[in-house]
Parts: sequence; C-alpha cells; structure tokens
Amino acid sequence: MSKYKLAFSIDMHDSDGDTYEEGILLHLGNGVILHFNNLKEYDNFIDSMQGMRDEIRENL
Repeated sequence: MSKYKLAFSIDMHDSDGDTYEEGILLHLGNGVILHFNNLKEYDNFIDSMQGMRDEIRENL
C-alpha cells in the first residue's frame, strides 16, 4: 500500500468553477505534483516512467 494517495484532475478551476488553465494534473496527497498540457505530454511521461521502472528492476 502506498504512503501517498495518487489522484488526477482535468484543468484548473477558480472558485467559481471557471477553467483558468487547461491540462492534466497529477496530485500526490493534497498537492499538485505534475501538470501536463495535453494527453501526448502525459503519455510521454508514462513512457519515461515505464523505462525507469524497467531499469530499476534490472538493477535491484
């Protein structure tokens, strides 16, 4: 079980619910940790993370 809850949201909204910045946001706990402008950027990040996972596995 992870120490922190990982979640996502779409776009940033002001207190009225209006979008002021578009994107995919990843949250760790209560904070935003990463912001992607579009799905392609997110997919590229996931590909990089997968490559790191494979490398970590090889070095354990």
